[in-house]
Amino acid sequence: MKELQDGDTLPSGAGTAPAAILTPEITSPLDGATGVSRTPTITLSQYYSLYGKAQQALRVQISTVSDFSTTVVDVPLGAVNTYTQPINLAETTLHYTRAAYQDIDGVWSAWTPTVSFTT
Repeated sequence: MKELQDGDTLPSGAGTAPAAILTPEITSPLDGATGVSRTPTITLSQYYSLYGKAQQALRVQISTVSDFSTTVVDVPLGAVNTYTQPINLAETTLHYTRAAYQDIDGVWSAWTPTVSFTT
């Protein structure tokens, strides 16, 4: 995990103050993975707040474009670090995923580095 850097992009709806949450990493699927299930499980590193604030949410996005200008999944979840896509993604398609954590004060981490995978 990396600490937030000036200029890190926060999820929409995030406050303007720098987040005090370590930027998570996607640990599964691996970047560049092929043959990934059409209902993949996205797993992140554990949530960690620099100030001991509890986790409130996880937000996961999956897109077929690397800039996430459109998404096929944009889902808010509770205080978890995994998400399993319940509906099949397109077959033999390159997808991009990213995620962010939110603390109980509503502060978001930066987005994870983008991970690409092919179903």
